[in-house]
Amino acid sequence: MNETTAQQAVVVPKKYSNQWIAWNRDRTRIVGSGSSLEDAQAAARRAGETDPGFEWVPPADRRLIGTGR
Repeated sequence: MNETTAQQAVVVPKKYSNQWIAWNRDRTRIVGSGSSLEDAQAAARRAGETDPGFEWVPPADRRLIGTGR
């Protein structure tokens, strides 16, 4: 992978710790969040996002370790 194809990692702010977040279609902006997936889906709809992606953010005091493969 070279510089033109590499994507920069997006850092999720700590305020979303232990919550579900909804990303815009391009995964460049958080458009909603909530304590449940349903809450995050509703927040994304209210924000007008028609094709969001969802992710659960682990608690801030936990670390995920892996190779990403």
